[in-house]
This record gives sequence, C-alpha cells and structure tokens, in this order.
Amino acid sequence: MSNDWFFIWHNINMPDRLVDVEDFHGGRIRVGGVVFQGQIQEIYWSSVSKHLLNHVHKGFRQWETECVAYPPLLKLSALNALERALNGYAARIMQMAVRTDCALRGRGDPSSAPAYNSTATHSAANAEVLRLKAAHLALLSNEQAIAKLSLVRRVEEHFTKWRGVYAGVGLLVGFLGLAVKFFF
Repeated sequence: MSNDWFFIWHNINMPDRLVDVEDFHGGRIRVGGVVFQGQIQEIYWSSVSKHLLNHVHKGFRQWETECVAYPPLLKLSALNALERALNGYAARIMQMAVRTDCALRGRGDPSSAPAYNSTATHSAANAEVLRLKAAHLALLSNEQAIAKLSLVRRVEEHFTKWRGVYAGVGLLVGFLGLAVKFFF
C-alpha cells in the first residue's frame, strides 16, 4: 500500500471522477461522486485492515523462507526485528489512513473532521503480529530442544561408530601405563 492508494481516494468527492483501487480481498473498489461516509467508509477501513493483515502474513512467510538455515539465536534476532518492522509499518499505514479519512470526511480539509477511531484496525494488525510471533517462538523453542537432543544423539552415534577405535586406543594406553609402571 502506497501513498498512491490513499491519494486516489481523494477522487471520491469530485464530480465525474472515480476511485478505482484494489480492495485487498481479491477485487477492486470502484466508486465516485458520493460522500465519504457510511458503507463507503467501512469499505475503505476494511481494505486498510485486510492490507495490514496480508502484509503481516507476507512478512512472516518471507521470514520463514529466508531464515530457514539460520542458527536458532539468529532466527530469534530476525524474528524480533520482523516484529518491530511490522509494527512500525502498521503505525505508518494507520497514520496515512486516518489522515486520508479526515481529509475525505472534511471534503479536503482534514482539520474540519474529527479523527477516525482506528484502534480496532490497528490493534488487529498488532495482535496478528504478536500471535504469529508467539507461534514461531514456540516452533523455535522446539527447534532448539531438538538441536540439543541432536547434539547428544550425535555424540552417542560418534562413539558407537568409532567404538573399536576407542577400545583399541584404550588398550594401547593401558599397555603403555603397565609398561611405564613395570620398567620405570
């Protein structure tokens, strides 16, 4: 979502102009020559909300693919950075959305309309970030436990695989110990 998406909405109050923007639900919004209130305002905020949720999910999918080979601590650091980035993005989008909403209801003068209460939309995006982060942290914790278990398993497998070599080394050290004790 860019400034262009918000800017196009200013066409709604102009005669013979049309708002034609993506609705982020898989369709488009095409409307013009009406007052920005009621159903049109709800469609606007629904689109903003859907865009934020889509962006949050896209961010976590990208994190999953890009960090798949990272060690657990680096994954955790990247996950925390992703949370900060997504919360910052949501705040910027909400600021632009509220400013545009005020301008549209004020018919070009944002100061003539009270700010829209966008708390629910903003909170929904932030809650989704927290929900997905918690789910990924749980997976990351399991991955760390598996890595620890994996280390123990690898040590056991190493000694099992090289059992004969270690037995031979043990016998050699034993004989050397007896020889040193017997001859010196």
